[in-house]
Amino acid sequence: MRRLLSIVVLCLAVALAGPVAAKVGGSSKSFGSMGSRTYDRPMERTYTPPPPAMAPVQPAAPMMAQPRPFMSGFMGGMLGAGIGSMLFGHGMGGGLLPLLLIGGVIWFVARLFRGGSALPRPMASAPPARVEKQFEPSDTDKQAFAALLDAVQRAWSASDLAALRPLVTPEMVALLSEDLSRDASRGVRNVMGDCRLLKGDVVASWRDGQTEYVTAQMTFVARDFTVRITDQAVVEGDPNALVESTEAWTFVRFPGGHWLLSAVER
Repeated sequence: MRRLLSIVVLCLAVALAGPVAAKVGGSSKSFGSMGSRTYDRPMERTYTPPPPAMAPVQPAAPMMAQPRPFMSGFMGGMLGAGIGSMLFGHGMGGGLLPLLLIGGVIWFVARLFRGGSALPRPMASAPPARVEKQFEPSDTDKQAFAALLDAVQRAWSASDLAALRPLVTPEMVALLSEDLSRDASRGVRNVMGDCRLLKGDVVASWRDGQTEYVTAQMTFVARDFTVRITDQAVVEGDPNALVESTEAWTFVRFPGGHWLLSAVER
């Protein structure tokens, strides 16, 4: 019984440990803040407060179309005339017209109650398409993005929060610090070496007031592996292999400032 209990505890510990973190931000798929566009994409972790909850919309009770007074009187008179013709008899030929009239009246009333007004409803206009690129970053901006990719990877690999602070937003510092602490508690460190940008494409740019945001699709190669802190033994990955990755990095620039990394999407 004691041996079985030990096995169960061991399995539970392995399950709770999860995968060893790799790359900037560990195993999170998307994290950080993109200003007003944060909730356009499924960001896993962000300190941006969620939008205020809206009160649930109560479904409106279905309204049945009401026949117009004139039509009601007219159709009622016609219906009465048809029935009177049948009751007081005008022969088979005289009764055919009232039957057709009554059938038409029934069809008309049923259509009114089933489909509502026969008048065409105005079509709702489509919302205006959002401009993905509100401005075009300069070549100097793009060089800054490439430099940030390399500098952030180096600081992350060295577990150097002091080197990360001038490169990323305060929110990103908090998130990356949490991931580095988690790795340290497990006794491991992720290494991102020889990072080299292969291709960078700006896919979105926008302004929130005077604050500028740019999202760039970054394709790069790096040596991505994890070592044990005590003896630097490799516990995951291949230190001799270059791994290619494509991630969307969002950069932010506040008025009078320089570009900072504010979000990562994988």
